[in-house]
Amino acid sequence: MMAPLSEAELFGQFRSRGVSNGLSLYVPREAAFDFIRACGQNNLAVLGIEGLVLKDDSIHPRLDMIADYSPRQEDKEWERYRDMVNAAAEAFLNDMPVIEGLVFDFTLYSEREFELNRGRV
Repeated sequence: MMAPLSEAELFGQFRSRGVSNGLSLYVPREAAFDFIRACGQNNLAVLGIEGLVLKDDSIHPRLDMIADYSPRQEDKEWERYRDMVNAAAEAFLNDMPVIEGLVFDFTLYSEREFELNRGRV
């Protein structure tokens, strides 16, 4: 079994399917579902999503297309949290309208970050 990809490696793997702007990767809707599934397969959780529209070489944030899956106090188990937020991220994408140039920016969360924020490492 191969070791899971790091966050940077996962972004690198999807770079050809999205638009890169410095450190950010903007993933179109059709690739975003694959990206979320790859997160779960590599033990990463989607911490947040931001929808943006790329038009005329500029980026236009959509304030109505933001999701925050920050852990709550009751989120104690990493696997349960990871699976729950990744499913919520897929549901979020399903609810998004089809808009020309719509892309998504993802913030990811690792098990280590989860444990550090819970004071267990």
